[in-house]
Amino acid sequence: MMQCTTVDFIPDSDYTPNNPNYSKNNWQEVEIYFTRPPKRFTIQGEVKVRDFENSGRISDYLNYIKKDMYAKKMDGVWMKSAKVENVQDQIFQTMDSRGNVTHSYESETQVKIWRGYAYRDKR
Repeated sequence: MMQCTTVDFIPDSDYTPNNPNYSKNNWQEVEIYFTRPPKRFTIQGEVKVRDFENSGRISDYLNYIKKDMYAKKMDGVWMKSAKVENVQDQIFQTMDSRGNVTHSYESETQVKIWRGYAYRDKR
């Protein structure tokens, strides 16, 4: 994975790490879809992949997503959207002895974010 990329899982309130029906034997069996999965499923949370360098494609991160979802006992991920968002990444201010701002610098960065839903198959 590229150095400035994160894969985050934001669980729903009813998510539990225990899944007694989990049948995947390794991380390569975790499914990733870019359209609605063809089977019945329950969404367990949201997956966000953030590329701070805007240098990658989602295909560069599929193995990392699969490994992370396998560790959380998910059957798959439905990748739903991708967009570029502005993120305020740095604010720098200097002040004089009275507390008045003398210099100020603020910068924004654009971050590519892919969003999806982690799911478990309904059995």
